[in-house]
Amino acid sequence: MLCPKCGSENPNDSVFCVSCGEKMKEEANNKKLFMPLIIVSVLCVGLAVSTIVLAILYDNSLEAYQSLSQDYHTLADENENNARDKNYYKSYYDKKMREAEENRDGNALERLYEYADTHPLVE
Repeated sequence: MLCPKCGSENPNDSVFCVSCGEKMKEEANNKKLFMPLIIVSVLCVGLAVSTIVLAILYDNSLEAYQSLSQDYHTLADENENNARDKNYYKSYYDKKMREAEENRDGNALERLYEYADTHPLVE
């Protein structure tokens, strides 16, 4: 850094000129203070941007999780209803089979066997 009075070269962190003793410009000394301030500002902006991005990603993943959870519960309810229906049809089928066997009704037995072969809820 050059002295404003005598023009001699001085170290960058000089407060006074080493040749004439003149006080160096405040701007030169203040430049050292601005650099950490700029670095801290850039880091704060970067942190704010990354926080916003993470919040958006978290919100999207939370919505996806809630949607999957709702789909799971819907499927679980459907499976429960299907199991209930299957038990109902199976017990009704067994009852009709017993009645047909007790009455020795060959036509009813044949229809029940055909029904069992084609109906998915009766095994």
